[in-house]
Amino acid sequence: MLLHIKLVTKSIYLLNKYTPYVLIKLPYKVALNLFTFFIPKSLVVLTRHSFSLDKLTFPLSDIDITIAIQNEKDLDYKLLSKISLLKKIILPIGEISFIYNDDFKILKSTINPLEWQRAPEVASYFNYHRIPITNADYIVYLCRMYLSDIRNLYFNFKNRENKWQYHLEQIETDVKFSNFKNSLEFISFVGSLILERYAQEGVGEYFINLTQYQFGLLKHKRRSHLKFMILYDFKYWVESSIYNNDFELELELIDDFSKQEKEIILKQIQWELWGIYTQLPISKNLHLIKKHLETLRLVLSYLDINTAIFVDNQFNVILSRANFLNSYKQ
Repeated sequence: MLLHIKLVTKSIYLLNKYTPYVLIKLPYKVALNLFTFFIPKSLVVLTRHSFSLDKLTFPLSDIDITIAIQNEKDLDYKLLSKISLLKKIILPIGEISFIYNDDFKILKSTINPLEWQRAPEVASYFNYHRIPITNADYIVYLCRMYLSDIRNLYFNFKNRENKWQYHLEQIETDVKFSNFKNSLEFISFVGSLILERYAQEGVGEYFINLTQYQFGLLKHKRRSHLKFMILYDFKYWVESSIYNNDFELELELIDDFSKQEKEIILKQIQWELWGIYTQLPISKNLHLIKKHLETLRLVLSYLDINTAIFVDNQFNVILSRANFLNSYKQ
C-alpha cells in the first residue's frame, strides 16, 4: 500500500514538472466555464487560491469559488440546490463561498490579510486595499494553512511545493520548500519560525506531536499542550473542550494570557467568523451555527482588548444574515 502511494505521488510530481502549465490549467478552465454557464448573470463568480494564482497541481488542486451576491433575493433555495448539484457533477470545483455585497463593509476585516492575498480576483472585485499585517496575522495564517494541509504534507510531501513555496514567500522568508526532505523536517521549521516571530517555546514540539499522535489526538497529553492548543489549534480546542465538558474551566485560563496571546485568539475568532459567514447559505443546520457563534462570542468576552467591540458588531451582522437565510429555508 505504501509503495502504491509513493508511485502515485512520484507520477503526479513528474506529470506537473514536465507538462506545460497551459495544459495543466486547461481542464480547470473548461470546468470553470461550465460551472459559470449555469449560474445566473445576476451573481458574480470569482475564483480564489491555486486557480487564480496559477499554482495548480494536477489532479490534486481544485477550483475554489466565491459567489458575490448583489441582491439578497437573487440567491434562493432552488438556486442553492442547483449549485450543490453542479459541485458534485463538475469534479474540479472545490469550496464554494458566498459574500453578500451589503455585508462586506462590516465584515471585510474578519479575513486575514494574507488570505486576501490568495484571492486577488475577489479582492479586486470588492476594491479591497491591503492593510498592515501583524505578527498575530502571520502566526494564525501559518497555523491554519499547516493544519488544513497536515495530511497532504505527511503523505504527499513533494507535491505540496507549489502551495507551500507561495506561503513561504507570503510570510517573507527566503527559505525554499525544496530544501526540506520530509514533512517532519518542514514542521520543525514552521515551529521555529513561530518561535522566531513570537517567542513561544514548545510550539514546534506541539506541531510535531500533531503528526505523530494521529493528527491531533493528544488526549493523553492535553494538559501539557493546552495553551498551544488554544492559541494555535483554536478550532480543535473549542470542539474538544466542549465535547469533554471542560470548555468553561479551560476558558478561564485565557484571563492569564498576555496581550499578544489574546490578539492571536482574536485573529483565530475572526478566521472562524469569516469561514462561518461565507458558508451560511449552504449550512444545513443554522441552529448549530448560532450555538457556535455564541461560543465564540463567549471567548471574545475574555479578551478585553479594544478591537473586540468592533468584532462584536460583526457577530451581529452574521447572526442577522443567518436569521434571514433561516427564514427562506423554512
